[in-house]
Amino acid sequence: MLTPVTVMPVIFDQLQSAPAGFPPSAAPLSAFATLLVITVIVLKAKGPLRLWAAIIGIVAGSLVAGAFGLYDIDRIADAPWAGLPNVEWPGLDSSFGPAFWGLLPAFLFISVVCTIQTISGSIAVQRVAWPSPRVADFRTTQGAVAAAATGNLLSGLAGTMPIGFRPTGTSMIELTGISSRRVGIACGGWLSLWLFFPRRSP
Repeated sequence: MLTPVTVMPVIFDQLQSAPAGFPPSAAPLSAFATLLVITVIVLKAKGPLRLWAAIIGIVAGSLVAGAFGLYDIDRIADAPWAGLPNVEWPGLDSSFGPAFWGLLPAFLFISVVCTIQTISGSIAVQRVAWPSPRVADFRTTQGAVAAAATGNLLSGLAGTMPIGFRPTGTSMIELTGISSRRVGIACGGWLSLWLFFPRRSP
């Protein structure tokens, strides 16, 4: 619940940030087209097509934005075909001021929620990953919690976005029938390669 509460104000600000000279309805219509296409595909489509709902919705919203002239392709055209990510480290702040103590309860609460989500997600994935019902392997669940905690620690030290277990993995396994760890490693490696292609990176 904290995620949409944090993100929604930013989204509403973006809906009102159309450049001067463009219709005020351009940004809301682009967002509406994106959400409409995603919702229709998720609710009505069958099989693997639902996995592409977000991509198709973004393309639809971009087309609407392009019709209003809001889609700026100059950044894509000017970007090099290949390059190295910018290495920036914000450093560590050990002042422990009022901002730290004010945010600490919320972060502790989120940590508990993420841990519970990782545990439940690990058990759910185990149930759908095997062709026949099996008892959940809690050592695997412990490994999932440890991996998530280690990843978040490293993300915090590096000043990057934290990681988290998403329940969508369970539905993707059910839709595709693929639960191989090798496939996940291959997808992660492929996604990491996109960092070196600025023209194509999201």
